[in-house]
Amino acid sequence: MYSAALIIFAVTVQQSTAPPPAVDRSPVPHCAVSTDPKYGVSPSSPVQVGGGAMYGPARERRYLDALRGPDGQLVRYKRTGSTKAADGATILDAYEVTHEGLAKPIALYVDEYHYSELRAPAGFICGQPIGLDVPTPDPFQTSVALISVAVEQGSVRDFPPIPLDQDGATTHGVVFDQFRMIARAARAAAAAGTRLDPKALPAEIARPRTVVLAYPLSCNARTVAPAAVEILGAQGADGRRDGDYIRDAAIGTLLPGVQAPVSSLAAIFILATLRPTDTVRITYSDPSCTGGTPELSLPVKFTDPRTLETPTPPLPAGLAPSDTPVRLQALVDLDGMLQRPAYVGGPTHLTPAAIEAIQRWRSEPPRINGAPIARAVLVQVKFTP
Repeated sequence: MYSAALIIFAVTVQQSTAPPPAVDRSPVPHCAVSTDPKYGVSPSSPVQVGGGAMYGPARERRYLDALRGPDGQLVRYKRTGSTKAADGATILDAYEVTHEGLAKPIALYVDEYHYSELRAPAGFICGQPIGLDVPTPDPFQTSVALISVAVEQGSVRDFPPIPLDQDGATTHGVVFDQFRMIARAARAAAAAGTRLDPKALPAEIARPRTVVLAYPLSCNARTVAPAAVEILGAQGADGRRDGDYIRDAAIGTLLPGVQAPVSSLAAIFILATLRPTDTVRITYSDPSCTGGTPELSLPVKFTDPRTLETPTPPLPAGLAPSDTPVRLQALVDLDGMLQRPAYVGGPTHLTPAAIEAIQRWRSEPPRINGAPIARAVLVQVKFTP
């Protein structure tokens, strides 16, 4: 019994003194490495992070922070200026990048206005996940498209306001968002025999603004007027009011042609439109028509856009196929049509065909309290061989 124990102990000692297996300590890459030797190091093949002027700089830093040398060395970088891309129009940011063991710094070129799947340039790896998805629509492009479409369409048609009530009723009032305010200005100009230039709109027309028009309430043979209007956002991000409240004849100046009930109250907010999580709160001069409290809260009912018809286009004759889709930013108008498409990324030789294809796409526009609103979207177009 004792001898058996000794034998087992001896065997255990022999096993513990054996050399441990070799451990692979090479860094684990967290992204693919480009097979294009020019990727990132030439203005003709820049790293496309997307995001536009608002989000692009942060996305550039996120990408560069993920890069490592081939053996996991930390990368140091600094912006050295800007240059033009091969198309002669896109502005690229130039960075000087180096790491331990590199003979001399490398120039990397980054495009914040277009997007393609991100990779590490040859000679680099990603030491951590880049963590950048397809960017959201560029706010600047969105504003330009919204103004252009509102002027064009508003000059020939009217757009009803957004109801304040979730069921689509206008018992408590209506809302005119930025699209509708610009469209109304374009309609008024057309009626006067002139035409607004979307590229040179007066600041008071072009700026983001949403007008909430609160109606008085009637009950027990009396009328109760609204005294205050607020837009309450989620997480405390309330809508900021622009200027004083507007009453009586001044409402007709702000909203020509709108027949507001006597004692209505209008407020201008610095918003393009109501947000999905907003609540409009109206305070009345008397609580007798609002259940004993002077305040009435009207939450927004937001409905997401829905795709109705997106036929896959055939590959145009004579053009090379691609597994990468063409990405476009466009504005969904109040009829659900895609307007003012702009190139975001993908094979440039297929872009004209992609733009032509989405002209035939149909969608259900997003809605607030049942009324359609304009919203920017990103779409991708793939072609069948």
